Amino acid sequence: MSEVTALIRQATLTSGALPDPETVRQRYRHRLPLDGSLTVGEWLDRWLDGRRNLRLSTRTGYACHIRLYLKPHLGHLRLDQLHSDDVHAMFEAIDVHNETIRAARTSVDTMVCASVRYRKPTSVATKRRICSLLRGALNTALDRRYVDHNAAAHIELDPAAPPKALLWTDERVAHWHRTGQTPSPIMVWTPELTRAFLGHSATDPYYPLFHLLTHLGLHCGEAAGLRWSDLDERTRQLSIERQLVVVNGRLHLWAPKTIAARRGIPSTPPPSPSCGSSPTATVVVVFRSRVHGHPKPCARGGRR
Repeated sequence: MSEVTALIRQATLTSGALPDPETVRQRYRHRLPLDGSLTVGEWLDRWLDGRRNLRLSTRTGYACHIRLYLKPHLGHLRLDQLHSDDVHAMFEAIDVHNETIRAARTSVDTMVCASVRYRKPTSVATKRRICSLLRGALNTALDRRYVDHNAAAHIELDPAAPPKALLWTDERVAHWHRTGQTPSPIMVWTPELTRAFLGHSATDPYYPLFHLLTHLGLHCGEAAGLRWSDLDERTRQLSIERQLVVVNGRLHLWAPKTIAARRGIPSTPPPSPSCGSSPTATVVVVFRSRVHGHPKPCARGGRR
């Protein structure tokens, strides 16, 4: 009651108008400062703690964006006074920091280059995720009447254009050998390169995994999460029921995020003459027979 009295006294002295009763009620109900002194950083922590159904990987990503970007730039500001100009200023500061990293990488000073060796510019996709996170947190604050507008609602950012995939031609391979630089973040093997890789790795213990990834197009986590029981030898059907995910340096076996990702895949595609290989199901079955029919344990739970 003393807080309410102090709030009314302060309001009458400053603006002469009483605070909105519903706003005060909402703040009191959620144990927030009645004078609106809640900061953006404090609200982001409360908002993230209240998201009970987030996957660990998603929660970790949100916490990283809050810690590295939102709190340093906006965390000290009062939540009810956050303006779109503040959000624009954050992204402008991120862009300036990106240019600093790029300039340091091309510097002739080896000490300057070394200072950014393990740092990379913040990508457009990451900036869009940061904005989406802030927009969601402010929407919740708007629903609870902690703020009267969403400062991130109309922030315009560059579209996140994915890198273009390029084929490893002979010329690009030669350029890579000369300079160590790849023409694109996503490079695609030719059938000849794929055949050479499979031939070179034929005696590797993980050859069935390489074969499976090459011919069935699984995500790495899906392939690493497979168990022997996921392959039906009679129908040659492979069931995708889980994936292996690394979060904070630890391995986790989780179900796929969507229903569509839990699927069955025929593991007997027609053999490819260009790759010179056998059907994947045959490779896996032969490999299993080499270990005397006993499934080998997979890292941290499950069986391959």
